[in-house]
Amino acid sequence: MLARPKVSIIITTYYRNDKLKRAIEACLSQDYDNIEIFVVDDSGEGYAEGIVADYDCVEYIQMNENKGQIAAWNKCVDYISGKYVNLHDDDDFLRENKIKKQVDYLEGNSEIGSVYCGFTDNSGRSYLPEETNKIQIRRNILKQHIPCCQTTTMLTRSQLLKSIFPLQEYPAATDIALQLEIISKADVGCITECLVNRNINTGSIGSSIKNRKTRLRLIDEYDIYQNHQRERNYALARSYYLLGETLSRKRIWSAEAVRALVKSNYHSNSNRLDYIFLFFATLLGRVGILIYDLLTSAVYKFKQALKH
Repeated sequence: MLARPKVSIIITTYYRNDKLKRAIEACLSQDYDNIEIFVVDDSGEGYAEGIVADYDCVEYIQMNENKGQIAAWNKCVDYISGKYVNLHDDDDFLRENKIKKQVDYLEGNSEIGSVYCGFTDNSGRSYLPEETNKIQIRRNILKQHIPCCQTTTMLTRSQLLKSIFPLQEYPAATDIALQLEIISKADVGCITECLVNRNINTGSIGSSIKNRKTRLRLIDEYDIYQNHQRERNYALARSYYLLGETLSRKRIWSAEAVRALVKSNYHSNSNRLDYIFLFFATLLGRVGILIYDLLTSAVYKFKQALKH
């Protein structure tokens, strides 16, 4: 019987040893044997070394200083020997059949460079890919609106990753930068199953002002957007919307938030009511945001009641 292709798992970690241990255990519990695991410690002081030392089969790589997730990826890519690579956030963990199912998918679809899956969050809510067509997946990545396609949910051909690394370093939205690099060279597919458990923290860098501004920077810097104007406008409208919303929630009143919402509505092709409503709410500052939250919650409950 032929040996299964090797899979390299790269877990980047930053001061989360409790979650790191769970992530490692889940990788070791896969129903797929040919796996190598690397932990890249971005603390700059060897914070995770003691945890990794408990596992003889896990290789530990220490960053000399905190440089961010992309720098950690760039450092580790020369160490891997697998045919496929799973980049892995330290606060997520894989279900036992994640690697096997995605390897089988890539082995059977040679034209696909990377495959992602659905996930279940820490509240128990499940998220499944909405699109399976590779053209629409590409469009959604360009729109920066593809919730299930996250670092840990993806499995990527190592040849493809090595062709795009080293990546330019960004302070946030690193999964979006990775996705844009991948679709510049290959198609992306998906499996409509939840194969990952993700920890979603509303106070994380993924919901920060830094994230919102990096999204806008990516739209400006990636040439692939030049031939996809509709997706570019969508990404701009949504990124400015998220920036305006985030600024409004973090500050009593913000002129920058108002400007962001003006730009969001300018780039929106559909004059979305939620974008317009948030703009007017932002003019009132934190009080307006409170009213916005109350009204949107009431509308959501009303729609849910109509469904039943």
